[in-house]
Amino acid sequence: MMLRFRRKEVRPHVQLFIKGRFMKFIKVSVCVLSVFLNSACATMFNGSSATVTVRSEDPKAKLYYNDTYVGQGSASFPVPKKGNHSVRATKEGCGDGTVAIQKKFDATSLLGVLLDFGIVSMLIVDGAATGAIQDIEPKNYVVNPNCG
Repeated sequence: MMLRFRRKEVRPHVQLFIKGRFMKFIKVSVCVLSVFLNSACATMFNGSSATVTVRSEDPKAKLYYNDTYVGQGSASFPVPKKGNHSVRATKEGCGDGTVAIQKKFDATSLLGVLLDFGIVSMLIVDGAATGAIQDIEPKNYVVNPNCG
């Protein structure tokens, strides 16, 4: 005599309930993960770029930001916080004057410690991805060509 076990079937409405809960969990997890990966404190509050104003004491000096012409005499333009940047003033018959754009630590990024101990928000988003862990300071520069 052989024993037979009857397989217990799951009713269709129970299967739909399980699938529905699982899909809801996946959707909520994706939303929470995207919020953590796309926003961090310094990025949310201060952005990933800053507006820099540059002027020259010589109104005929041409101003360049990273070798891109931005104006003559004075100019304002957005500068991403990530990377190294410089401003150059040129004038015919004179040498170029160059100034490096300075950065400092942005204390707003420390709020990321409250979100996820700073692992994702500070190190990955503010630090590596957007550069918002640093702030451009000062925001006004004077660059003159070397005519002397």
